[in-house]
Amino acid sequence: MVTIRYYSTKLIENKGFIHIEGGYQNYLRSYKWRKLRNRRIGYDNYTCQICKTKCSNRKGKGFNVHHKSYKNLGTKKEFWDLRTLCKNCHNKMHKIK
Repeated sequence: MVTIRYYSTKLIENKGFIHIEGGYQNYLRSYKWRKLRNRRIGYDNYTCQICKTKCSNRKGKGFNVHHKSYKNLGTKKEFWDLRTLCKNCHNKMHKIK
């Protein structure tokens, strides 16, 4: 299992740790993430991959892109660890009420 710690903008793997500067939340605000998120939502045809709800707009508002795992975070393989989910299904994945 890979433990994730975020320290530098470059992805650095060191003894099983992945580091991204500024933390995961800063990564989610980055241009790189927004571009990847939008690409994944389009790839999933603006549809939740669990309940099959369609997104009502082309910006993906109301939808989340969920990391199935973090082992490829920041790499070219990250795209394949993502899936588009509506807010309801995303909250269920994290057991948020």
